[in-house]
Amino acid sequence: MKIIFAEKRFIGVAILLGGMILIPVSALARIQEKPQLPPVFSRAEEGRFEIGLHFSLWTLDLIKGTIEDQVSEELGKEIREEIRAEVGESFGGLVPTSFEENLPFDSGGNNFGLEMRYYPRGRDGGFSFGLAVDKARMRVQVDGDVVQNFSDGTAATATAFGEIVLNPVFTTLSFRWDVLPRVFISPYFIMGVGIGALNGEFNYEYAGEYARAGQRLTIGEAEQQTIQEAEEDMSVNLPNVIPLLQLQLGVRAELLPNLNIKAEAGIWDGFALRFGISGRF
Repeated sequence: MKIIFAEKRFIGVAILLGGMILIPVSALARIQEKPQLPPVFSRAEEGRFEIGLHFSLWTLDLIKGTIEDQVSEELGKEIREEIRAEVGESFGGLVPTSFEENLPFDSGGNNFGLEMRYYPRGRDGGFSFGLAVDKARMRVQVDGDVVQNFSDGTAATATAFGEIVLNPVFTTLSFRWDVLPRVFISPYFIMGVGIGALNGEFNYEYAGEYARAGQRLTIGEAEQQTIQEAEEDMSVNLPNVIPLLQLQLGVRAELLPNLNIKAEAGIWDGFALRFGISGRF
């Protein structure tokens, strides 16, 4: 009996000692274990916003066949009226007949802007929409020779130059689709519409001569007006705003983590070649 009681006491002491050791150890393990907090954003949800700067070269030369005649005619008309008035002041009784013009068309310009984009699905999403503000300079000009014929067989000849320069500030809303949003290099398509205030200037100049019965008259004039002044002078009604259509293809490359460079080409109220840099956050 004594042996049995001894064994029971031994077992009880062992259980008590084991509990005294295991309970502190388990408590210490729970203290040292770091709590797992749920992430605020997953990796896919990061990088929802993008802000970028861009610069573009602009031209209408690719579609000049559809507007060259109209631009040359309108600018040539103003020069024609000035030549007729100037010659008529010195030689009375002249009746103007045909007017000949050879005014090759040219255009060019640039714009630079700031753009903010939002990606609803973060880095895993290829769709985004953005708002851009662009300061643009858009120039259209003609430069060449003009001839004003008169009914007595004489003619006034001159070298002429005419130019329209617009300086609008555009606000554009655009939608973009990246083909491979998670790849280092991805092509994309962008479509947008915008609006800008009509402001700028119209100017022309010509220099030449008119000869009649041994007499020679040097002719020439230079005029510079704002678009609004030219509108009143020519009795035309121009809109106060310029609509903008944007349809471009581009490619984006990740230069550094969260830092991208891009290149675009396509329609931007004409043809534009654009380069830019942007950051995701």
